[in-house]
Amino acid sequence: MQRTCPTRSQSRRSAFTLVELLVVIAIIALLIALLLPALSSARGAATQANELSAARQQAIAYLSYASDHREFLMPGYASSQMVTSGEVVALDDKGERITGLPAQRYPWRLLGYLDYNIRALYRDPRRIIDLSGAAQYDYAISVAPRLGLNQASLGGSADSGDPLGYAFNPASESLARSAWGGNWYARRLGDVQFNDKMIVFATASGASPISGLDLDGFYRISAPNNIQRAWRSDPPSHDTPATETGNVSFRYNQRAVAVMLDSHAEPLNFDQMNDMRRWSPQALEADWMLPSP
Repeated sequence: MQRTCPTRSQSRRSAFTLVELLVVIAIIALLIALLLPALSSARGAATQANELSAARQQAIAYLSYASDHREFLMPGYASSQMVTSGEVVALDDKGERITGLPAQRYPWRLLGYLDYNIRALYRDPRRIIDLSGAAQYDYAISVAPRLGLNQASLGGSADSGDPLGYAFNPASESLARSAWGGNWYARRLGDVQFNDKMIVFATASGASPISGLDLDGFYRISAPNNIQRAWRSDPPSHDTPATETGNVSFRYNQRAVAVMLDSHAEPLNFDQMNDMRRWSPQALEADWMLPSP
């Protein structure tokens, strides 16, 4: 039998032309462009879900402290005198006493109710590895947890960087009480009327008080209003510094994860977070503000 050889036209049809190859590449590029936003959205949703879960666990730990202390809330930011006198005690994961600024902030005082699982406070476990080698490990852990505490309104704050850090100092607290009344911050769970609305923790970011470097977390969040307007008036964009919104970070599709005093957590947008009734046990209106002391 005589074999027939393929003609030149047949061999040409069996291979891709340059135009066909370019079309295939363009289709693949288009599919990738269509898939990337969906993958990014799914990744963001998973990160937000992880944050919501961590926030709920942190709220349970916070309420456990109150249960162990006759319904008194954990001091939001303790004074140095409270730490040195032993009125406030913070221990590290080895059971050793922590003193100074790290004990004044909430993380080390809350960690005992989280079985000293420091990872529960941070989004990125690699950050823990970086901090574990730091010379000031106790300080580093205390300054940048993933969730900031509404410390001025819940438990009280002696933080000089806090707009309402007048608590635990006899002179300043007396001045604040005369201007704002005895319940200008909640001392006990019963001081808050609507636990399901009151923000305890929220997604935060800030800058290091020492180096000024950006931090992927911060120990403190501040209300939109105090004795004056403190937040920007319009919703933040993705590159707006969190300092313009009281260190609250709206990183999840323009929302921040917030956990309430009843221990439920939910993502809130700028308008929802801008309501002072979520921040202060005294607030009766969304735009409520304290008078100057």
